[in-house]
Amino acid sequence: MTGGCSKKVDLSNFNKRKPKQLSGGQKQRVAIARALIKEPKMLICDEPTGNLDSETSEIILKLLKELAKERLIVVFTHDKEYAEAYGDRIIELKDGTIITDRVINDNNRETNNINEIIVTNSGNLSNKTTFKLAFHYLLSKKAKLFFMSLLFIIALLVVNVALHLTFYSYTKASYKTFKAYDANYIYFVKTEHQCLETHDKKCTNVDVPLSEEDIKILQQKYKDMTIYQVLEYIKSLDYLIIDDERKVFFTSIGFLDDANLQTDFGDLPNSDNKIVISDYLAKLLASLWELADPKDVINKQIKTIGESEIYISGIINTDYTNYVNKFKKEPDSLDQDNSISYRQIFMTKETYEKYFARKLYLYNIGYGDGRPYSSIENEFSGISINDLTTDLLVGRLPEKPEEIVVTVNFINKFLNNDNSNNDLEPYLNKVISLYYHGIINWYASGGLGYTGTRNYTIVGILNDEIDTDYDVVFYEIDYQDLLHKTGRFQIRGVGVLSNSNRQNLRF
Repeated sequence: MTGGCSKKVDLSNFNKRKPKQLSGGQKQRVAIARALIKEPKMLICDEPTGNLDSETSEIILKLLKELAKERLIVVFTHDKEYAEAYGDRIIELKDGTIITDRVINDNNRETNNINEIIVTNSGNLSNKTTFKLAFHYLLSKKAKLFFMSLLFIIALLVVNVALHLTFYSYTKASYKTFKAYDANYIYFVKTEHQCLETHDKKCTNVDVPLSEEDIKILQQKYKDMTIYQVLEYIKSLDYLIIDDERKVFFTSIGFLDDANLQTDFGDLPNSDNKIVISDYLAKLLASLWELADPKDVINKQIKTIGESEIYISGIINTDYTNYVNKFKKEPDSLDQDNSISYRQIFMTKETYEKYFARKLYLYNIGYGDGRPYSSIENEFSGISINDLTTDLLVGRLPEKPEEIVVTVNFINKFLNNDNSNNDLEPYLNKVISLYYHGIINWYASGGLGYTGTRNYTIVGILNDEIDTDYDVVFYEIDYQDLLHKTGRFQIRGVGVLSNSNRQNLRF
């Protein structure tokens, strides 16, 4: 405590005392001295004698009386006797209202009532004064202001996130996304949670085909929308042939049989050797054929991968121009996700079966357990028993899952390394391990290439003299399962085409 202030309150000899060594009155005087340090023009004291005895109270009041010669002293008290003994002006309040206002002369302590100047009001500050005081208070507590503002912002964020999660609608969010990108076509399939057949059992979501029943349910439920079956090529991109050097790839086939699709240019197919293509493919073909207008590709002849001649009968518009304009993409460099719809061709199922259906070979399978990484020398291709055209040398065809037929070449390569034994009978009913790996396993394992393993029983051996491009024949159920797990299968989904915002939101 500074010497001048302690002297004013008569505590100059107590500077080195600790608080617990002071009496109640001395502590009150210390509080007054502390208030005097900044030389205030006004000193407000709330019940300064409330916890003191009468003798100490008089000491404090005399001190305040002395200090009142230099500055304004305002004392709030319930003790009327002390107020009249030491006060120069007494303002008496009751229930928040001034009832008397008296000035007291020190000579004879006579009072002059000045009630005529009393103004009674609610005591509320004006808005201007309130904001001014609040602003001044905030600036005087900058650290407190910073943390209060920070907490307020965090509270707003928490409330916003909570409201967003509470009222979030996946359907409306998806609809707004499609609408923002002017999408009038949606392709979708089902997803299924699958796990690797490895010790760590890592899992991922994979696309799975929609059944015929699934598609029929959707078509019946949304009769006012164009819903049609789509066959998406995952790893077996197909193409249309212009000549020996030029070809154009397509990524999916839309079936016209159960859909009310309409062409934007040309006509729907009226025979099984005609197809409809997207406007994006029409643009690519027009460029390759050096045609000025993409509509000129209608009635042009083109070949399938099997060298069959077919004709383009019509064109269906997509929203690829919106995509190109929004993302400043080159029309010839659309990514795989968007090309599912933009590189689409349309036909009847009869046309598909006659000109485009072809057997898919199993790849990414091999002999052994395939861990941790398999050598390509151990890998081979396989087909379904339904696609088998070669005669057996010994044994029989698979009649149930986990039964296979192999070629003599497979036996010589993996089971009879010295090639000295031409007797095939001992290999019948032999159980061998085969591994597989593919896209699904690659993503789920974080790119580590883990594989799955199956045990199969050899029940037949194929004629070695016939040239084949496969080494193992699987039972149909096993074949379809491996197609799925190695990512070679064709996904059957649905395409939804509509220009109506109301229909899109409902869907």
